Amino acid sequence: MAQKTLWQMGLERLKKAAKQPAEMQLLNPLEAKIGSFVLLDTIEHVGKHFQVVELDEYTRTIIERNYKFTDYILRDGDEWITLRIDPIPDATLSSPKRYHALVLTQDYECQYDQALHEQVLPQGVMEIQQLSATFRRLCDSTQPYHATVRVLKDPHKPPEIEQYDYWDFVRERPDGATEFYFVEMESKTGYFKMFIGTEVSETQIMTL
Repeated sequence: MAQKTLWQMGLERLKKAAKQPAEMQLLNPLEAKIGSFVLLDTIEHVGKHFQVVELDEYTRTIIERNYKFTDYILRDGDEWITLRIDPIPDATLSSPKRYHALVLTQDYECQYDQALHEQVLPQGVMEIQQLSATFRRLCDSTQPYHATVRVLKDPHKPPEIEQYDYWDFVRERPDGATEFYFVEMESKTGYFKMFIGTEVSETQIMTL
């Protein structure tokens, strides 16, 4: 039997990928599809049925290595949240935890703000008045991460490609819980969105 050439094997992989549902061609740890339901066993979300309306696959490059995570945009009536799933590299059977998960709620959005971009964010500290809280960068750097985002809203169309700069902040709340704050800037328009995030465990997430 003749061996297949690299070209033939490459074509087979492309054909196989084309047959996969669009959602499975992105990083999709929950294996959820557009229209799937996600249940969260948390005090704030118990009894709610969130539907997946969008998948956003983020890719950032650090020291020539790509890191990915996925945002699931979820809706239950008038309530919108984002479930951010960040896979744990090299997870093994001896380490049952496969990913980190955050529930994000949007705090604020605005057109490009030069003072925020050039003065506040480079300091590595965010003062959020409505929370009477101070958040500090997760990493030592005050520079943003640059991410390419594949946005899937319609499984019958190819994902849209967007570019973002984002800054991640964290604080310890008075009750001892860890709380996150993310600032995202769309690279083309400069539009800002801010999100507050809290951790959830894998056992609190169910996909239907």
